[in-house]
Amino acid sequence: MKYFFIVATALILAGCESTGPSKAEKDAELDQAISEHNETATAKEKIVCKYERETGSHFKTKVCRTVAQMEEDREDARKMLDRGGIAPGGGDN
Repeated sequence: MKYFFIVATALILAGCESTGPSKAEKDAELDQAISEHNETATAKEKIVCKYERETGSHFKTKVCRTVAQMEEDREDARKMLDRGGIAPGGGDN
């Protein structure tokens, strides 16, 4: 029974060992791929990454979109505000 516990503990610890690339390595690969893409992309096809905070969270996540997608999102938000009559500051007009 003592040996079972030792073997089980060793297997658990070995399973916790990281075998894949780290987050920093993945981020570096992503940044490299985006840079390569942006070298040949048109102005609207270029990818821009920024950190955004989700509503209700203190954590920021990296979000990457093309310039065209960002413009479309901005226009959709503007249309929603126009339809609803909601002021950007959250107050009434």
